[in-house]
Amino acid sequence: GQKRTVSVSLTVDTDAYTVNDIVGGKLTLTSAARTSGGAGVILGVALVDMSMQDAEYDIIIFEQDPTNGTYTDDAAIDVDDTDADFLVGVITVSPGHYTDFTDNSVATVNNVNLPFTAVGSANLYAVAVTRGTPTYAAATDLQLRFKIAQD
Repeated sequence: GQKRTVSVSLTVDTDAYTVNDIVGGKLTLTSAARTSGGAGVILGVALVDMSMQDAEYDIIIFEQDPTNGTYTDDAAIDVDDTDADFLVGVITVSPGHYTDFTDNSVATVNNVNLPFTAVGSANLYAVAVTRGTPTYAAATDLQLRFKIAQD
């Protein structure tokens, strides 16, 4: 297979988030698989944080577009039972994953090794749920980068 990085910019609110809020809404991991219905493995993820909030996150991965639950920015996560059928898994970003720089940080989660098979497209879908109370300075302060091995 081949390896690629899928980057997703989150559009975030600059008000304080509360625990269990979705940050950035539903995200599309475009062409995570090489072809529609293709498979692969998420090897790792990096979360770039321009506000250095270093919040804990659960990144929920779906193999098909979840359309029945609540996946909007700054709302509590509510995975509908029908969408739960599309769950691939959850990647946890803990405070210990962060490396701080002068005014920003990056969390690196290696050895994720989460296999997937895309359904109905080559895309995966993700929702970032904060387990903390981050406040971001700008709408563009977060970016996720997924390292993927495509079959």
